[in-house]
Amino acid sequence: MFKKYSMKTSKMALLLIVVLLMVSMAGCTKKADEAINNTPEQVEQAQQDESTTRVIKDMAGREVEIPKEINKVFTTSGVGTIALYSINPSKMAGLNSKLTALEEKYLTKEYQQLPILGSYKDASSGNAEEILKAKPDIIISMGNIDERWIKDADESQEKLGIPFLMIDGDLENLHKTYEFLGDILGEEERCKKLSEYCKNTIEEVKTIASTIPMEERIKVYYGTTQGPLVTNVTGSIHTQAIDLVGAINAAEVTVEKMSGGVEVSMEQVLNWNPDKIIAAKGMEGNEGSYEIITKDSKWKDIKAVQNNQVYAIPNAPFNWFDRPPSVNRVIGVKWLGNLIYPERFNYDMNKETKDFYEMFYHRALTDDEVAEILENAMPR
Repeated sequence: MFKKYSMKTSKMALLLIVVLLMVSMAGCTKKADEAINNTPEQVEQAQQDESTTRVIKDMAGREVEIPKEINKVFTTSGVGTIALYSINPSKMAGLNSKLTALEEKYLTKEYQQLPILGSYKDASSGNAEEILKAKPDIIISMGNIDERWIKDADESQEKLGIPFLMIDGDLENLHKTYEFLGDILGEEERCKKLSEYCKNTIEEVKTIASTIPMEERIKVYYGTTQGPLVTNVTGSIHTQAIDLVGAINAAEVTVEKMSGGVEVSMEQVLNWNPDKIIAAKGMEGNEGSYEIITKDSKWKDIKAVQNNQVYAIPNAPFNWFDRPPSVNRVIGVKWLGNLIYPERFNYDMNKETKDFYEMFYHRALTDDEVAEILENAMPR
């Protein structure tokens, strides 16, 4: 009896094996048929789905392979660093320079504790060793996009072996920049909010500026962080805000390069005789352009000085007008429009400042802090 039972069991086991083999072969045949029937695009998509990287086009049109998941980013200068901070400080690999007292006061503790990696200008300079130690998933260069910077980006990527992305720093394109960064960083929802703020602000400012007749436009001189007799001309990324609010840049100088400051003479400024002057404040106990212009008697014969129309550019935690020319300029165009044409722009700058800082800098301001930021910067 035992023997018959054993033979019966063996036959059943054999039958089960045959059935399993047939099912397996059918599955393989089905997969093979699917593979044969798939289009090249479907095959490529399947391969991409299994990959940990993807190929994207940066804002210069360069094809770059990047990780699908990005947790750490190095930005080559303060322009990109401010933009990344506004999105998610926890994704920052490090800082470009030591923080000022104002930056420490108004920025998060998390930001303050990041290592200082320095800036990275191009493949022939920059602190490559420290950057590599930080092991960023990607490197971002935000600012002007032209053939020179594209060449530098290609060389830097080859040298460092890290995906190197070029991002547009133009003030009028910041909404597109945020959309792009949202996609590559997996921060779509956050970046959509920031993008909409930038787009709405620039569109609103341009609409108001378009109503200002040419004969009513105000001539403005800009004294930079490099000194009161160093300025920037129309067409420079550093003075975009003047053009956007419908003012006239007083500096009528022909230059070969738009980057960097332009040295001018006291005689030239006297000849331009601007209606208003905006100037960088001193930092860390040093006098800036604002302090020099308002105290030095050499400036006393200029219309703006005589009429008490010299204003300090807010600079906490970053300069609202320029240097670095990043997203800090978005609140800057509202301030500048309100300063030059208060009857047309008519913003409540206390509220605007609080809203911007909470949205972009992760910081809720007190009334006293707003007063400190806007000191010597409001219309008289």
